[in-house]
Amino acid sequence: MYIESIELKNFRNYQDLQLDFDKGTNIFYGDNAQGKTNILESVYICGTTKSHKGSKDKEIIRFGEEESHIRMMVKKDELSYKIDMHLRKNKAKGVAINKANPQTHSDPTIKIKAPTCPFELALSIGAQFALPRNSPRV
Repeated sequence: MYIESIELKNFRNYQDLQLDFDKGTNIFYGDNAQGKTNILESVYICGTTKSHKGSKDKEIIRFGEEESHIRMMVKKDELSYKIDMHLRKNKAKGVAINKANPQTHSDPTIKIKAPTCPFELALSIGAQFALPRNSPRV
């Protein structure tokens, strides 16, 4: 399985973002506090319906907005699936897979391994990191 694309609306620091991913390795790089981890967090939320940071939905929604949307396209066994997340400040989140509202988010056709931290998450989806010079190396 791999991620084909992700679209964010009013998610953290992103007003609108559309990313198409390569089937191979994808690299996020840039200065600190520019939104790299926010992209990874959106993938994590689509796989688990929760933030790896333990944030409440209202904290994930862009400042000044009432709701946020995440749309992720994944491909598994040559079939594409659309995962839609609708986050609202004062209501329960909405989850749909191919426009169907699953009773629980454990649809057996799509399993996204949900790692415990952003770097583990990124590595699980094939990303590689170029760490800043002063970062601890493991």
